[in-house]
Amino acid sequence: MARILYLNPRHRVYCLCVEKTRQSCQEGPLSNLQLSTIHLIDGARVSTLPGLIALTPPKKCARGRDNDQLIALVHLTGQSNITGDAMQGWLLKKSAFFYSTPGSVVTAMRLMAESINNELFDRNLKKGFEGSRVNGSLCMLVIRKETAYCLVIGDAKIYLLAERDAIEIVDRENPSDGLGISQVLNRAFSQHTVKDG
Repeated sequence: MARILYLNPRHRVYCLCVEKTRQSCQEGPLSNLQLSTIHLIDGARVSTLPGLIALTPPKKCARGRDNDQLIALVHLTGQSNITGDAMQGWLLKKSAFFYSTPGSVVTAMRLMAESINNELFDRNLKKGFEGSRVNGSLCMLVIRKETAYCLVIGDAKIYLLAERDAIEIVDRENPSDGLGISQVLNRAFSQHTVKDG
């Protein structure tokens, strides 16, 4: 099981539990992901979790992406008036960078993260002087067969839970403001073996 947990100073808690079980499909084995979300604002539960995408490979994807399941959670802070639906559409467009990139999982994750960051950075250059700067955090998890590839940027955490231990994945390379602050991101990818159940 992998758990993505995000906490921020405004008393919001985002928690996404991903339980991995095995299913077979025509193209090869994919994990059957059971997603459970918790979204609290000031202690009250909210039914939606904006900024979350959990995707299986599309029919047409780049070579090497056909067994990759992508889960990403983006949390924006600052002067943003983006709606939940608009955020969902934006992230789906950004996921196209992942699924259209051939080669390694890390390369595809890097391109998606850079695309998100560059758009926020460009926006901040144009509108930041007006006091409407937007930055954010990103948790990205790709499950390919028995391997979980993780990337965290900003003030967020991923926990990978096993029967007896937990691995905490955090961003120690970038400022806590995370996305949209600098054109250059330091990315620390991690790779872990995950088991069904």
